[in-house]
Amino acid sequence: QSPVNSSLNGVWGTAANDVWAVGDSGAVIHYDGMKWSAGRSGIQSSWNGVWATSGSNIWAVGGSGTIAHWDGGGLTQVDSGVTEPLNGISGTSANSAWAVGDNGTILRWNGSKWSPSPSGTPVTLYAAAAVAAQDAWAVGAGGKALRWNGTAWNNVNTGTSASLNVLWAASATDVWAAGDGGTVLRWDGSKWNALAGPSTMTVLGLWAGSASNVWAVGAGGVY
Repeated sequence: QSPVNSSLNGVWGTAANDVWAVGDSGAVIHYDGMKWSAGRSGIQSSWNGVWATSGSNIWAVGGSGTIAHWDGGGLTQVDSGVTEPLNGISGTSANSAWAVGDNGTILRWNGSKWSPSPSGTPVTLYAAAAVAAQDAWAVGAGGKALRWNGTAWNNVNTGTSASLNVLWAASATDVWAAGDGGTVLRWDGSKWNALAGPSTMTVLGLWAGSASNVWAVGAGGVY
């Protein structure tokens, strides 16, 4: 049971006894394998996304370009250099992470600082998923999908105009995106394929344990 009343917008776990969730009004809660513990970040931001590599390397992103880092002892705000809301974050290591947000904002963490990475689009981006340091995805409004090739972000046709809200990347040839109108897409290594889903409701969360074990949640329940 959640110890806070705030809306929770993102969740990430590094182990069965180390799960973090973040949300509105600076809410940050932690699950230790037994119970959820409440905390306030002390930073006046509504958090939209969280990602981690370990219990001492956790990132949260939110409104007004706010980024914070947990090092195992405390949460510290880290300069992002932007004021646009940040909606999603993903990475592959403590030295490689991506944050995406409004107006096509993309930032990259190199282990010491966040720097802008030109997206070439003004479209709001809602989610990121990194496969490797030189292979990452970002998706957003209007069916927008961008792929990082190690040098630049490139547009990739998705075949949909529906907003894409969430991403999950299992490998370079198995990436999932979902969004408005029950839209579910799967990247097979060469193109995005539309999948028939059981609902036309908006998808807000996505997780895959394997190629044949994929879960989506959103308006109306679990798919």
